[in-house]
Amino acid sequence: MANVTANEVQKIFSTTDSSDALWGGNGVAYQIVIGTGTVKLEGSLDGTNFVTIPLPDGSTAASFTASTIGSLRKMPMWVRATCTAYTSGVSALLIGKSGDGPLA
Repeated sequence: MANVTANEVQKIFSTTDSSDALWGGNGVAYQIVIGTGTVKLEGSLDGTNFVTIPLPDGSTAASFTASTIGSLRKMPMWVRATCTAYTSGVSALLIGKSGDGPLA
């Protein structure tokens, strides 16, 4: 896994794995397509130690078992998609809002 400052990361999963991490400091839009599997969105302050990001309402972790699209507002962290269960047809697209690069 690499940390990238490009504004787009796409990953087509063929097993459980993580995408590259995208700088999410100015917000991230995501589209997750799931045939059969589970994908969670994870964030990190240091680009190394990742944890599941809570959804904006704070009540639920960003973990999906069905296709979804959404966005996360400004947050000072790296963001990646991690496939935690895979059977078939799982992909993730993360697009960062342009602006400042990473703090580190």
